[in-house]
Amino acid sequence: MEEGTTIIGMLAIALCIMPLIIIGKSKRKKERELLASLQDIAAMYGSDISTHDFGVNFAIGMADNMQFVFFYKKWKETEIQECIPFKSIKYCKVEKTTRSVKTKTGNEEKLGKLELIFQPKDRLIEPTRFEFFNTRHFAQPSGEIQLAKKWESIINERLGVIYD
Repeated sequence: MEEGTTIIGMLAIALCIMPLIIIGKSKRKKERELLASLQDIAAMYGSDISTHDFGVNFAIGMADNMQFVFFYKKWKETEIQECIPFKSIKYCKVEKTTRSVKTKTGNEEKLGKLELIFQPKDRLIEPTRFEFFNTRHFAQPSGEIQLAKKWESIINERLGVIYD
């Protein structure tokens, strides 16, 4: 009788743990693919990635020689590859686009889009935008706000910009 209970208990534990193991492996595989794509972009510019982070469907990184910022995003069949030389950037800032949503208690502001914007030194060139989050793709952000603020700080520190 105890053997049967032990076996059933072990099977129950295995059934609970397996999804977590599968999810973890899937996440690591996706991160490896994103990093490989980011490294491919860096290789085109003769650089290597020294610092990087991952979002749900994107990777951002900086070259070890600190001359470039790289961004790679994949959404369904669309791929975005960006490389920005530090020497062309005046400053970097996080931009949050919100939308108003009606709730039972009134109107509430919801995050609609989150971008890291690179203002070029040349005023005739449009700013480059790295989209970290958009409600068209996901309902809620999952760490993208903190990640965008972290990279805003890293980049502005590298540029020597004091920016709030």
